[in-house]
Amino acid sequence: MKAIIAILILATGLGFGGAARADLQDGSDAYNRGDYATAVQEWRPLAERGNPGAQVSLGYMYEAGEGVLQDYKEAVKWYRKAAEQGFAQAQFNLANVYADGRGVQQDYKEAVKWYRKAAEQDHAAAQFELALLYSVGNEIEENVPIAIAWARRAYQNGNEDAKALYLQLQWKDFIFASDVRALTALVEAVESTCGDDITCSFEYLWNYIDVTEDRHISLAEIARFQRNIIKYGAAAQETEKLTTEDL
Repeated sequence: MKAIIAILILATGLGFGGAARADLQDGSDAYNRGDYATAVQEWRPLAERGNPGAQVSLGYMYEAGEGVLQDYKEAVKWYRKAAEQGFAQAQFNLANVYADGRGVQQDYKEAVKWYRKAAEQDHAAAQFELALLYSVGNEIEENVPIAIAWARRAYQNGNEDAKALYLQLQWKDFIFASDVRALTALVEAVESTCGDDITCSFEYLWNYIDVTEDRHISLAEIARFQRNIIKYGAAAQETEKLTTEDL
């Protein structure tokens, strides 16, 4: 966190006067040498005057209990002040406390809201966390394509953890979601076109199973159809992840 603090202080001091930049740097220097009380003393007046870098840094001090008594609610207060000014790191930190329920009631939808705001500013860690949330659907609707998109952006922005997640989600979409979508399309086509016509329904089903289009159904094609039925049923009933044996 020390490197992050230093970067925040330097970056957010650019739009302020020389005295403010000096105080930000003094706080950063104090933090980096382990003098947390002095860091807090330098940052607090700046935070109270609206400097978002000082606000997010002060929020972190309260969250970590460095230089002050640990106080998650106070951390949230300062994160929110900086986040509402559009400061990406503060938006990310605020999302984290909502995701974990520290200083606020746990709220994944609120976490997604703030992760997204930071992610839209190319905050790679926020992009990764957003991908994770959409990949598992933790109190939000699971959406693998959106998860893939954010994982890809996070990886492109240098988040190494996102690479493995991106590849995992691509594979999951390939072996699971694409099959479910294809079977869903079959069901919709049969319902809209065939009605009670058994011959029509059988023809649609045959064409779906006959992947090789040779008008012969192989054991492999039957096995594929059976696996896809399992996937379709799991997706429709929102069951837990299928096991390797199921697939």
